[in-house]
Order: sequence, then C-alpha cells, then structure tokens
Amino acid sequence: MERLVAAGVIHGDPAGRFRPDAPISRAEFLKMLLTARRLDPAGKCAGLFADAQCWTWYAPYVELAYRLAIVEPKTDMLDDEPDYFDPEGAITRQEVVTALIRATGKRWTAQTMHWREASEILGRYADGADVTEPYRKPMALALTEGLVRGFGDGTLRPWHQVTRAEAAALVGRVLLDAPDLPTVSLDGHEVVYVDALDMRTTMYTTGEAGVGTRTATGVTVRPGAVAVDPAVIPLGTLLFVEGYGYAVAVDTGGAVKGNAIDLFDWVSHREALLFGIQTRRVWVLP
Repeated sequence: MERLVAAGVIHGDPAGRFRPDAPISRAEFLKMLLTARRLDPAGKCAGLFADAQCWTWYAPYVELAYRLAIVEPKTDMLDDEPDYFDPEGAITRQEVVTALIRATGKRWTAQTMHWREASEILGRYADGADVTEPYRKPMALALTEGLVRGFGDGTLRPWHQVTRAEAAALVGRVLLDAPDLPTVSLDGHEVVYVDALDMRTTMYTTGEAGVGTRTATGVTVRPGAVAVDPAVIPLGTLLFVEGYGYAVAVDTGGAVKGNAIDLFDWVSHREALLFGIQTRRVWVLP
C-alpha cells in the first residue's frame, strides 16, 4: 500500500479517508490503473462520452482507457448517437482482471489461449462457469500467471463489485516500479518506454477496401488502434506514436510488413491517402 501511495496511485477522499470497503467506480479504478502503469493522459479530453464531460476529473482517464482498449464503453461508438461510458458505475472483478491484462500488453496472449485450456483453468473453481465472455481467457491467463487468485472458498466471484481496497491490491501487482526506464516528454505527456523505433507510417480509415469496423483482434476501430507486423511489434503492445499519441497494436494488414505501422483515424479516404508515407518515431511502452 505504501508503494501505491508513494507512486500517487491511491488517494483519500477530501476528508482524507481511503474508504477501503467502499465499491470503486469504473473511473476511480481507471485512474488508479493508468497511474500505476504510468500512462499519462495529460488532462486531454475530446468529449467522447455524454456522461464523461471534459469538466469532470475523470474524463481524460476514461478517454485514454478507451483509446487503448483497456475498458470498453457501454455503447459501440460507431454511429452518430451519444455514447456512454458509465464512469461512476461499479466495476466487477472479471472486468478489473481483464483490464490488468490489457494494460500490461497481454491482450493477444490471452486471446490466443485455447478455449479448452481456459475452460480447464476456470473449471478448477466452483463458479468458474460464471466468468463470461470476453473475460474468460484473460481471467484464465491472470490465474496462470499468479496475477489473481481464487478465494478461500474455492470461488472466483467474477461478478463481485470490487472495493477500493481490492482494486488497490490488484493494481499493486502491475505497478510499474522501474525507475531505470527512460522517460520522454511528448506533447505534454510523460511517456515511459522500453524501446523507440523509426517506422514507415501510413493512415487508414473505414470505407477503404477490406476495412470494416473490427480489427484483426476484434477490437472496434478507433483513434489509437494501429496495424502492425506482429513479427516486429506483438499484438496487444501499447505504444506512443509521434504526432498521433497513445496507441495499441490491435490490427494487421497485407501491406503492413516489417518496420511499418498503419494508424487508424476517423478521416476521409482522401485524407488518409494524403497522409502518404511518413517516418514517425514510435515508443514501445512497458
């Protein structure tokens, strides 16, 4: 707990109370998780959600978590209707565990686990069948890696609403406590990274031949979704792209081979073509 306090991950309420047994909200959890992983929203907000207006403290955290596909909103973001995130709603244990897996770059590792293996792991627990899609494989991976454990009564309690103390304990297991990692200031963000690559960069959007609204990993398209060559950057890896911002490798493409990256954005087909081929620096996040 002291490490989390020192890292600025947990705070008390205005009265100085931590309220350990109180349910944690989706927004509170995301602030805790992003801070622990040193993912800095830098206060930026585009007003994506009707229930997370830019004047709220949590809007930048909610929008960054969506951009990186760590936690999904309540609406699909693919039409012109208002979109909602439910930032003040409770968050379940299976959602928290899945967010931890995604925030540590292991989305694809979980996704490629064979369903039989996941079912066998979950089947060791009395309520393993209660873990629902899309949380089954992330939960199984988290159990395998010791990121999460079952309760003393042999249950997982996937639908349990997580408390502030429980969230802190889980987030503490993925705390990025690595002072030797390099940091760079980029467009107002303090970015911690493990590698930096100069990559051949293009842009894509919906409406192009072969481009739908789902990426190769099943994540819906959004600014922040990028296509890579998995032999160079593994799927699920979190990134920061020069002039583009935070991104997550969730897509592939026939022309995206080698040291190349294709950035998604909500632009016209013409604008995507005019982007051309550029060289952009890409920072690989831990």
